[in-house]
Amino acid sequence: MDPLPEDNDAGDDEDAFRYRAFLSYSHEDRHWARWLMRRIETYRVPKHLVGRVTAYGKVPARLAPVFRDRDELASAGHLDDRIEAALADSAALIVIASPASAQSRWVNEEVLAFKRMGREDRIHCFIVDGDPDGDDAADCFAPALRRRIGPDGELTDAAVDLIAADARPAGDGRQRALTRLIAGLLGVSYDDLRQRELVRRNRRLMIIAVASALGMAVTATLAGMALLARDDAERRRLQAEGLVGFMLGDLYERLYEIGRVDIYNAIGDQATAYFQSMEKDDLTDTALAQRSESLRQIGETRADQGQLDAALEAFELALELSEGVTTRQPDRIDWRLGLAETHYWIGYVGWRRGDLDVAAAGFEKQLQVQEAVLAGGTESAELVREMGYAYTNLGRVEEGRGQFEPALTHYLRVLELNKRYLQMDPDNADALLEIGFANNNLGVLLMRMGRLETAEDYFREDLAIKQKVAANEPGNGLWGEYVSTSEYFLGRLLEYRGAVDEASDYYKAAEAGAGRLFEESRANDARARSFANALRKTAELSTRIGEYEPAATRLEEAVAILQSRREDHQDDARWLRDLARAQIAAGRLALATGDLSLSETRSAEADAILLQLLALSPDSVEFQHAYMTGLLLQGDIERADGDETASAEIWARLAADMAVQVRDSRDPEWLAPYAGTLIRLGRRDEAAPLIQTLSEMGYARPGYELNLAGGG
Repeated sequence: MDPLPEDNDAGDDEDAFRYRAFLSYSHEDRHWARWLMRRIETYRVPKHLVGRVTAYGKVPARLAPVFRDRDELASAGHLDDRIEAALADSAALIVIASPASAQSRWVNEEVLAFKRMGREDRIHCFIVDGDPDGDDAADCFAPALRRRIGPDGELTDAAVDLIAADARPAGDGRQRALTRLIAGLLGVSYDDLRQRELVRRNRRLMIIAVASALGMAVTATLAGMALLARDDAERRRLQAEGLVGFMLGDLYERLYEIGRVDIYNAIGDQATAYFQSMEKDDLTDTALAQRSESLRQIGETRADQGQLDAALEAFELALELSEGVTTRQPDRIDWRLGLAETHYWIGYVGWRRGDLDVAAAGFEKQLQVQEAVLAGGTESAELVREMGYAYTNLGRVEEGRGQFEPALTHYLRVLELNKRYLQMDPDNADALLEIGFANNNLGVLLMRMGRLETAEDYFREDLAIKQKVAANEPGNGLWGEYVSTSEYFLGRLLEYRGAVDEASDYYKAAEAGAGRLFEESRANDARARSFANALRKTAELSTRIGEYEPAATRLEEAVAILQSRREDHQDDARWLRDLARAQIAAGRLALATGDLSLSETRSAEADAILLQLLALSPDSVEFQHAYMTGLLLQGDIERADGDETASAEIWARLAADMAVQVRDSRDPEWLAPYAGTLIRLGRRDEAAPLIQTLSEMGYARPGYELNLAGGG
């Protein structure tokens, strides 16, 4: 008997699957995964194709749902079993191809498992980075993609002629690649969809041109017409809402993608003004919640761009709307968590500006909302994780104020929550990483409390966790950053304890890792700052032990990186603080090598920045410490220049200011320079108990603080 037609069988099989596709990707490409999943699930298949019979069955109207393993497995008890089940329940496999995914053990295993299920022909690749014909480092295809599967379920030597949608700028580009991928999923030709996409693209470009000239004028007109024609108000409002939704959705993303930040920002400004002008009493709670979410999106974009005033304006509008809808409908947990997120962002803006009071208020309100949700019986791994973030932020505020005991309480609570998070999701690498982060925070704090031995234990545990996770995905850049940061902090602790060689090794490892990531993405500000800080720490240690030439090379690069982007970070207190620290380190090196002129220049540049930061946030211990370090350098410069009177005046002022900070303190960052200042002033009897305290805690850092000469 002849078999039934293949397309009929395929149609029955396709309809039997729970998911239209399984999305496999590396953690490093998660932003691509989010974008691709959203685009596929919201894609509307052209009406003339719906119902057409293809090799994969009848063409559906929608391609939802798509399974994204790292989202949907958040509460899985047995990760491997759930992945196998999800793969078996997916009509197709989409692999986001990049060097990171090519090196991912899990991506390779997912491809292999899907092939063993007999659906090798239903694997689709979506290239986002790398080279499909490149060497091992640049290759974007996992090994299992390149070879066919044998009857025994093992890979053979037979090569697969891979056909992939190429989203790279040098390939199809993101939009064309998406169209190719969807055509493959539907089993239709690219040309069947291309004409529709051309029409949509032309329409989008036309709207972009109109938007650049008119902004939100159309929206304002629609709103005005709605007021004049009450019977027509609902239709007009829906039109306005639809236009705003488009402008903050597809159009907003497209403008950012093509680099038109000017129009992108103008739309955000006009949308904010539009939301301010609307009468809230005329809108449903759902519409108000959606509006709040849009405003948070605008605020996040502004914060990423360093426009903190504009970001705060959007967040405050979002907060007003969010508080209203959650008060009226407290059972909407998603809205309440949105409210918590808005409080976080307001606190974040305060943190970026160095305003610890504003930061603390935002983070406390965030936590209050989350704890109320938890008390109401809603518990999830995600909520437990987010509460850990809130306690972490509060701990950092207290640490920034010099209130170490409250900070310790918060950080221990974070560790407890993250262990609970891991118990709820034992195979989740992110949950394990959160425990690492908690260990790191505790290590830093305990180091500042003078508990160096205990701090070292936390730092080593943190590094072990980061290395374990990173080893599973060696191409994951984000996890590489985590390892470098952990190496940096362990090196710092070892330097305090006098283990100079081991500290130097960890500093250099951190610098090498941060440098590799910086070279991969030089436009990434976070990576630039991490690399500059790693260069500074390695150089500072080299200066302390007399290795001046390599120190000079590193400090020159660190200052250049931070200075070159200073205009983009005028409101970013942490960026400015790091620049000042790099300049102080460069000034200290110049003093050690006898270049007084350069030392004075660097010192003055750092002093100007730190005075600005202290005016903004006078109770910030971080800024105070950096400023005191700068004053110690200034006194040493004056003495090297032969002005003993000026140097003594500076040191006397420094000693008076530091006396307040070191009262009941065991922070070696304060005790060592304070003791060194007293020695410089000839007040050795006062310095003696401080030196004894440092010795008891195991502090043996080389350098200028306790050096009678005061030089390098």
